[in-house]
Amino acid sequence: MPFISRVLGASAIDFRTKEIVILRTSILQRCVFCINTHSAVALQASLLSEEILELRNAQQIGNGCFSKKERVMIRWTDAISKDPNAISSQLREEMQRHFSDAEIVELSMLVSATIMLNRYCTALALPPSEECLALLASKGLAYTC
Repeated sequence: MPFISRVLGASAIDFRTKEIVILRTSILQRCVFCINTHSAVALQASLLSEEILELRNAQQIGNGCFSKKERVMIRWTDAISKDPNAISSQLREEMQRHFSDAEIVELSMLVSATIMLNRYCTALALPPSEECLALLASKGLAYTC
C-alpha cells in the first residue's frame, strides 16, 4: 500500500491532472466503483460536469473541454490503458513537448496503478458509497453499467 499512497499522493502532478488520468483510466477499464468515486473526487478537483461527461465518453476527446496539453495527456492515458504497445513515436514526442521526463514517468505510473486498483475494485464488486452516489445523482453524474 505504500506504493499506492506514493503514486496517488501529493506530487509534482496537480490534483486536477491526476483526477483526469484516474477517471479516464477507470472509464476505459469499466470500473463502476472507481468511475463513481473519482467522478465525485473530480468535482472536488474543479473539473466541470461537462469535462467529467467527456472523459466518460471513452471515445477520443474533442477540442472543447480540455486544453491541448490535457488532450495529449488523455491520449497518452488512453494508449497505456488500451495497449501500451500502441504508443506511437508521435505521441511520445507530443508528450515530451508538454511534460518533463519525470512527469511522463509519474503519469504513466498513475495510469498503471489505476488499472491495478480498477481490477481490485471490480473483482471485489466494491459498491460506491451512498453519499457519493447521492452527490453524483444531484449533479446528473451517477454512473451505472
